[in-house]
Amino acid sequence: MNQGWVRDQRLALFGDEVFFIAKPIQNERPVAFGLNSSAGGMLVFENHDHDFPQRIIYRHDAGDNLHARIAGQNQAKAAAVDFKFSRVH
Repeated sequence: MNQGWVRDQRLALFGDEVFFIAKPIQNERPVAFGLNSSAGGMLVFENHDHDFPQRIIYRHDAGDNLHARIAGQNQAKAAAVDFKFSRVH
């Protein structure tokens, strides 16, 4: 059974900085991505020291949809995976 890539994820505030913290299944420790930008319904988190992804982007559209993209270099090649979430009423 495929259990996905991430076991746990959360937003955290450390001082005056916001972080997206993910606990990938294959990692022993959580990985923190710092908030790089937030504007126009989009949040961009980055961690250039992580293997893949180095960037996590969340974008909310005008409806009840949330789009997520993980992106960066994976084995020296540009790669990205997109996710779409919709509110269930």
